[in-house]
Amino acid sequence: MANPLPEANGYHAAMTFTLPAWGRNLLLVALYPVLHGLLLLPANVVWHPPAGLRFALMMLLPPRWWLPMVAWLALSHELAGQAEDWRGIVAFTAHFIAVSCGPWLLRRRRIHALDSINTQGWLLGAMLLSSACNALQILCWPPAWAAGMPRGELFLQVTLGDFVGMILIVPLVLILLRLRPDNDQLSRWRIDIPLVVLPVLACIVLVLIQAPQARSYLFAASLSLPLGIYMAFRSGWRGVALSLGAASLLIGLLAWHREDLPATVEGQLFLALAGSALLLLGTAADSLRANQRELLRRNRQLQDMTLSLREAAQRNLDISEDVRRWITSELHDELGQNLTALQTRLVLLERHVPTRGLLQPAWEILDSMRRSVSSLMSNLRPAGLEEFGLAAALEQGSIRRQLEDAGLVYHLTIEDPTARLPRLDDRTQTTLYRIVQEAATNTVRHADAHHFHTRLRTKTDGTLILWVSDDGQGLPSQAPNEGIGLQGIRDRVLSRGGRLRISSDARGTRLLVRLNRQP
Repeated sequence: MANPLPEANGYHAAMTFTLPAWGRNLLLVALYPVLHGLLLLPANVVWHPPAGLRFALMMLLPPRWWLPMVAWLALSHELAGQAEDWRGIVAFTAHFIAVSCGPWLLRRRRIHALDSINTQGWLLGAMLLSSACNALQILCWPPAWAAGMPRGELFLQVTLGDFVGMILIVPLVLILLRLRPDNDQLSRWRIDIPLVVLPVLACIVLVLIQAPQARSYLFAASLSLPLGIYMAFRSGWRGVALSLGAASLLIGLLAWHREDLPATVEGQLFLALAGSALLLLGTAADSLRANQRELLRRNRQLQDMTLSLREAAQRNLDISEDVRRWITSELHDELGQNLTALQTRLVLLERHVPTRGLLQPAWEILDSMRRSVSSLMSNLRPAGLEEFGLAAALEQGSIRRQLEDAGLVYHLTIEDPTARLPRLDDRTQTTLYRIVQEAATNTVRHADAHHFHTRLRTKTDGTLILWVSDDGQGLPSQAPNEGIGLQGIRDRVLSRGGRLRISSDARGTRLLVRLNRQP
């Protein structure tokens, strides 16, 4: 069938057009010197954002693109003047190895997402490794601005400056190009950015405009930490990257070309530790939120499975009750009529038999058959349950006769202050009756007991509580599996969404059934 809207399809195809992988990689390499130059504007001796851009692009690009990227920057900006002799080639090689060791480590560990504390820790470690290796390379070929600086101070400031720049730039680049926020995080940002982030950034601007001193810049950086903590709990490490990255870029731009901003190792170390801790905190919040979502999903699956089991158990029990009704009806209609016909024949036969008592054995067999059929029909479908209700069936039904015929004393207590028992639906009444019946049958067959207690109670909130106990010898401790009776009780309790607790010892067996109010 032809598509009636070709224009719409063409428009959709144009909107979903994307560059191939090699084209995207080539575009990133081509733009790298430009972006590097822009990030040099807010750079100072406290932090170096171009190092973060370089590290992020190496995470995004395949390793075969790393050398062209660094070489393109060297030819465009930094190292062209040093490439005239072999010392420039050695310096470039050392620089390339230093800056690529961290991304290479992440590639070896196959870390492409920041979805756990472990992966975030590997990222921070790789960034610190690249920063330290780059500082060692600079010690071997110190730039002009490092003239006169002690080697230890130079190493610490370059390492911490690159590391701080990576902490604040790498997550931002990953958010923009790969690890984009989900809809839930975006919805939070629509609230947090105008109401929280922008007011804090405005305060930072006011502080730096009123007092443009080195101490003020450190205070402004400290002011962004509560913002980072808030964003960590609200939207994870992406919120931290957004808030700290924006604050840091703003502070760096305000400090542009200022010469009275001395860098202290203590300040750099403070920013490095604070940024690392906030990223780890945000990642922990993301992991916790993901675990909660997974737990909710599994709980929903468990609830669905439980509901399915309840429905299956109820269907099986309904089928069982239907079969019981059918068998009871057949016994009453077929076997009962045949026994009545047999009784009529015996009466007619007695009129022609001269010796009275000759047919007495036949009458005894007939009476025994009637009692057996009556008992079987009563067990299959309790008489009076539908006509007179649960209380009467428990009080006067076949359970009492079964226990008393076996020589047990039957104790029944019914507490129904809300008069709810007569209003119970047929399934619930049948469930409670069958539980007591199964327990009584097990007691008669296996417990060697003298007393059987049943207590049924209704609560004002609609809950039904049933206690059943005997004073027998208890359940066998070495039984490999529960019998059919106990399994039947469990199935019936499950079908009604209730809870069952069974305890047994030398003093007897006790069952506690709790059925909540049915919707």
